[in-house]
Amino acid sequence: MYVKASEEGGGVLKPVLILDYSVDGLSGGTIGGRLACASEVARVTPADPFPEVDPTGYSGIIHTGSALSITVDQSFTGQASRLVQACVRFRVPQMGICYGHQLICLSLMGPQVVRKAPLGPEIGWLPVEILPPGPPDTLESEIVWQSHYDEVTHVPSGAVVLARSAVSEVQAFLDRGRGILGTQFHPEFSAMTGNAQFLLDKSLFAKHGINIDSVLASAPERDAGALFLGYFLRMTRGETI
Repeated sequence: MYVKASEEGGGVLKPVLILDYSVDGLSGGTIGGRLACASEVARVTPADPFPEVDPTGYSGIIHTGSALSITVDQSFTGQASRLVQACVRFRVPQMGICYGHQLICLSLMGPQVVRKAPLGPEIGWLPVEILPPGPPDTLESEIVWQSHYDEVTHVPSGAVVLARSAVSEVQAFLDRGRGILGTQFHPEFSAMTGNAQFLLDKSLFAKHGINIDSVLASAPERDAGALFLGYFLRMTRGETI
């Protein structure tokens, strides 16, 4: 269903572009470090001009998470949405993570499909139910890294939901026709890096009455996040999924 990413001299695939919407600017490097391919990072902030991006120069584009709320328009929202739409036109695979997952759905369907999660935030190492056709080697339930207040309520026409939780019905989705993979959770974190990130924000757990020591102890041995990132890289290589 995907056009194989074009190759440079010597048969090397074009890099994956990571659009980093995170407030601290650390998400791009974290994701890039988990990809078994060349990648580039472009920072996106409300204070700076949106990066000039030719989507055809990349084998795929990843939109990262952010502490920003998708329910609030930012200075870059319009341009980011047009890039999402351009990637669909040019058949460049995209992955959205948390905020990026929400941004893709907003860009394709409008603001009515994103909202504050009415059942409250999901924070910690939490279970999601994996639905077919989930990535290869995933189990019926996986523990993933979560930290979000907003959610997607509907996926694009023709897309399928790949994961759900007790709080959010759309934890992951796949749109084969448009070349999109979205995850509400953060697959870029392993048990070690995920716990390190949680330790940087102890006040968040205190605010919500969550015992951070229990959260740290619940970090999974299985690296389900790597399976979702690998799934996306298969899309960038034009492999059937």
